[in-house]
Amino acid sequence: MAFIDNLIGATGHWVSESDPGARITHPLAWLRKTSGYAAVNRIIGLSIPFAPRNRFSVEEIRPGFVKARIRLKGNKNHFGSLYAGAYFLVAEIPGGVLTLFDLGPAYTPILKEMTLQFLQPANSDVFVEFS
Repeated sequence: MAFIDNLIGATGHWVSESDPGARITHPLAWLRKTSGYAAVNRIIGLSIPFAPRNRFSVEEIRPGFVKARIRLKGNKNHFGSLYAGAYFLVAEIPGGVLTLFDLGPAYTPILKEMTLQFLQPANSDVFVEFS
């Protein structure tokens, strides 16, 4: 566990020092940002294999903030909108990511309950922001 804890800590440090607005016009800053997010998403995929299979990804992370996305492609229900399980996935994982990178791997949040109220169907990718 010490190796994983150190990896998470190093990744969090790397990502927190990157510029979330970095563009390809500044290649080193852009590479730092994209490689950091790739590492975060790889760690999530190793811990929760269901997440990358369902096209979940962290799009932005910094101290006290995480933005995540679930793609509609591959997650459609029989109506052609986003499947309910995909809503739960994109609603649950970012809280753990935020906790993990802000408080460290020694703190383990436990989700006790979650409900979903449909207001309108999602016919595109869904993004969530936690702060």
